[in-house]
Amino acid sequence: MNIAKELEAAAAKAGQTIARVVLGTHTKHRFGGPPDPAPVGKPLSWERGRPWLDQEFEPGHAAAGSEAGHCRPFFAYTEQRVFYLDEHDGEARIRSIPRRPTAGEEPTFGFSMPVAMQDHHSPAAKPA
Repeated sequence: MNIAKELEAAAAKAGQTIARVVLGTHTKHRFGGPPDPAPVGKPLSWERGRPWLDQEFEPGHAAAGSEAGHCRPFFAYTEQRVFYLDEHDGEARIRSIPRRPTAGEEPTFGFSMPVAMQDHHSPAAKPA
């Protein structure tokens, strides 16, 4: 599966269009790998950020351990949602959370949210 295409499909399914994206360091460039050439950590338009996510990946269990499982984390912003690549126990998939607090939408078991997206007022985000 292609990350950029899956992300566009997920946004479209939610009735949204991707406006901005912030890229994370690609897994091939972490832990002593060569420097990542991408503009990591900088807000980009979807047009500028999309080519960095135009890559194949394997969703599902044990994806991160496979060659195709190596991929780039991201935050993709629409008017109402923030999409990201969630990985838990080797299972990778595109998920989203509300961009702003939304009535009627509650977290459930299996919900994971990157620490960087947590509200800075929440106890989980405060330094120990």
